[in-house]
Amino acid sequence: LEPVREMIARLGDTFRFALAASQEEWIGLEEELQFIRTYLELEKGRFREKLTFSIQADENALVYRVPPMLLQPLVENAIKHGVGPSLRPVEIRIEVQNNDNHLNFRISDTGIGWDKDALAGGGIGLRNTRKRIAQQFGSDLHLTDNQPSGAVVTFSIPLTQLPKGIHESTDH
Repeated sequence: LEPVREMIARLGDTFRFALAASQEEWIGLEEELQFIRTYLELEKGRFREKLTFSIQADENALVYRVPPMLLQPLVENAIKHGVGPSLRPVEIRIEVQNNDNHLNFRISDTGIGWDKDALAGGGIGLRNTRKRIAQQFGSDLHLTDNQPSGAVVTFSIPLTQLPKGIHESTDH
């Protein structure tokens, strides 16, 4: 019964975040990553041992604010196309590094990898995210194969285009 309660609480957190984020132009990167962690914990409840994940961010990246729900479509894509069809366990990694005057994002999975449609432009989630970061930051999504299996999405945002925010811990 307790795992069900935890799952419902996480689902509630996810809905609250999505609603609040829809009202904001920028949110703290730490908040965005906490939302992604909650989202992945929900998916882990669904996929159990088939899904593992890690989220790593440079401490000096967490002072920046990003558009809300920036990473969610990319993580959802990794789950839908990497974890879902895979017959073996899949790891999803989210990494954010602050270097070369950019925030560099990397979302990778060890699933089945890209199909030719994805590499040709992808589905709605990839297309919309690509369009969003191109319009807002002049950046592009880069889709590559993960080794030995899976897919990788990377993109960079110039720090000069990101506001800084108050760095507050969102750990509960």
